[in-house]
Amino acid sequence: MLGTARMTAQLAITAGPDAGRVCELQAGREFAVGRGSRCDLRLEDPSVSRVHCRLEVAAGRATLIDAGSKWGTQVNGRSVERYQLQSGDRIQIGDTELEYQADDDARATAVSRAAVRIVSDVEVAAAAVFAAPTLPPSLSAPPDLNALVGSTFVRYRVESVLARSATGTVYRAVDLKMPRIIALKIYWPAMFADEAAKARFLRAIRSMVDLSHPHLVKLHAAGRSRGLCFTASEFVEGESTGDLIRRIGVAGMLDWQTAWKMAVGLAEALEFLHARSILHRSVLPNNILIRAGDKAVKLGDSMLAKALDDIGAPNITQRGEIVGDLYYLAPEQVSGGPQLDQRSDLYGLGATIYAVLTGRPPFLGGPTDVVGQILSAPPEPPSKYHLAIPPAFEGIVLRLLAKRPDDRYANAAQLLKDLHRVGMYLGVEPM
Repeated sequence: MLGTARMTAQLAITAGPDAGRVCELQAGREFAVGRGSRCDLRLEDPSVSRVHCRLEVAAGRATLIDAGSKWGTQVNGRSVERYQLQSGDRIQIGDTELEYQADDDARATAVSRAAVRIVSDVEVAAAAVFAAPTLPPSLSAPPDLNALVGSTFVRYRVESVLARSATGTVYRAVDLKMPRIIALKIYWPAMFADEAAKARFLRAIRSMVDLSHPHLVKLHAAGRSRGLCFTASEFVEGESTGDLIRRIGVAGMLDWQTAWKMAVGLAEALEFLHARSILHRSVLPNNILIRAGDKAVKLGDSMLAKALDDIGAPNITQRGEIVGDLYYLAPEQVSGGPQLDQRSDLYGLGATIYAVLTGRPPFLGGPTDVVGQILSAPPEPPSKYHLAIPPAFEGIVLRLLAKRPDDRYANAAQLLKDLHRVGMYLGVEPM
């Protein structure tokens, strides 16, 4: 006789002021999550609403319900009002990220049997994945992205998780065919409405494979396997600019010459993209990598915005979906105003360089406060936090942060002209 299925579940806080805490979920109860004193899971995150969301936990399932929060509730990068959670789902509320973890022993036997079939299917599909847009029905069920470490996905041996974002998970992996270390990105299935959208996305993103620039992360390949879209890109040994900024905020200021060199490299990358009618949209610290060997900057995800545009996917930077990146968005991005153009990318560059110089973004506070400041408040001069910044370089950074696009540089070439002029006057050279 079959026993009754047992389910244990928990919420693990993986990012935000409360990172490291775990909340056990009991079946038959409703859990309130927020910063209010009566919430079952009370958070210290000021960007979270008093009652942000609720979880209805019943035998075998957990349902997440947004409680009318100011900035919305996201699961795997998508805004939701009501969503039935699956183990491994990533929940974003304010600046806090949580992971839903469940262990349902009623599914254990079925999962173990399915694993045998999946391994076999991947071996068959690996040789054809780059050419075949359509997969057999047996590959339609995506694997648990959290269980990929230590396994082989297509021709890539997955070694570790590097980062998770609104669009997917990035892994350090080894290309077994070349061989070489690569950054393997697997996109959340919820990004795509149907199989046709996946095929259009891959066609668009593959058009970027031939693009090459010293300050862009190189895209090696793109494909699909087991219902999941993925890209294989250059692996940059080093750290993200986001990590650098967090270190600066604790340890002190970075010399302005290094920030100037980063600005030149990023401006060159944007000039290259804009000349090909590619708008990046996400010139953010976490998308900018710094190579350890020579400190060269590499702008990543340069192909993503164009590919999403081509499939008509929702803008990943729409209000309420990117609270963690909000601090670096241009006024026109947070207001939903005029159509974005290359000057919006230049604002992101300016906000990033401001943070590299000072250890903090141009504006601080909860999401509502930050949006208001981005739209109407002038940023404090970087020299308030870093006295050694030359006035000429500070002027460039502040011009990039102008509220009106017309008050910024018209294009990256114009910006580069000013940067080189300042570099020559002050005796610094690009990397």
